[in-house]
Amino acid sequence: MGRLVTLGALVLAGCGAELKLGESVGLSPITGETKVALTANRACDTADCKVTFNRAVVMATRQELAGLDGAVKAIELELKELSFTDSDKGERIEGQRMPAGTVTIGEELVIGVEHLSKLPITLRLEGRALDEVKAQIAAGENATLMIRAEITIAAPMPRNMIVRYDVQPTLVIGAR
Repeated sequence: MGRLVTLGALVLAGCGAELKLGESVGLSPITGETKVALTANRACDTADCKVTFNRAVVMATRQELAGLDGAVKAIELELKELSFTDSDKGERIEGQRMPAGTVTIGEELVIGVEHLSKLPITLRLEGRALDEVKAQIAAGENATLMIRAEITIAAPMPRNMIVRYDVQPTLVIGAR
């Protein structure tokens, strides 16, 4: 990110102010889609079934984070899209088709399915999950978060599903 940004971050951290570094200074959005083939379970043809996904997502590369490990106070995640689609029918799975579920980010931030219709929302990563990310930064590694989705899908279960996501991470620099 450069020495000037690092110097500015350290000066602001000493003053107690927060500086937010996001897409405008080179932090890449986390976007994409994952296609999932769901295993056929005859019980899911007539009853609701729970589906679980686990994925490690790179939030920022070590180049984007160079020199900032000691100054990161929090990470804000602007969740712009998180959708589930029955790819065979081309229909979004939402509302009554997804009666329950949660998405957990970094083992601490939990989003219920009721929040998915109210996007965009901004989540703030602090505490133990942030400490894990800061340890990755200090070790010169990419900053990675574990994402776990556990959703209930009403019968009949689709055979193929697409999960789409769009998240903009922002580093919050300042005194803790």
